[in-house]
Amino acid sequence: MKVLLLLVLTGCPLLDVKVEVSEVCVTETGIAVPGVIGSTAVEQDFTFDNLGPIHDLLAIDGSLEFVRAEVHATSGVTSLDFVDAAHVTIASGDPDSTLPTLDAYACDGDCNVDAGVALAPAVRGDILAYVAGSSLVGHAALAGTPPATDWTMAVTACMKGQLSKSFGP
Repeated sequence: MKVLLLLVLTGCPLLDVKVEVSEVCVTETGIAVPGVIGSTAVEQDFTFDNLGPIHDLLAIDGSLEFVRAEVHATSGVTSLDFVDAAHVTIASGDPDSTLPTLDAYACDGDCNVDAGVALAPAVRGDILAYVAGSSLVGHAALAGTPPATDWTMAVTACMKGQLSKSFGP
């Protein structure tokens, strides 16, 4: 009883839990990309509205950072081997947000296009504020010789982080 009273008086937590989240991903599918003729680039906007799994983590203190992203063709083309460089930016989907657009993922000449396009993080640091809103707005720019036919793609963005929660009296 004296120990419990001492913990209450000192403000020390009864339990402090810290967890590493190795990877949490969100995917947006069915992103329509119009074919282009005579261009060396294609750009497409998309919105991640399915942030529910990440919002469950936001109730806990912590941080998130980019790990990887992948772009896959889902119809209209069988391969993204035309991609020489790719760049993905994100912004908060909250219209009242003051967060700037953030360079999220990129590859330039080193794009792994075996099963889609694999992208590495373009920036390090905490992105928790970006995923706290109802959605993320993305912009993908793919350079190379894009197809003349319309096609669709899926974009997966993956993050990792540290989460902590203290339980006190």
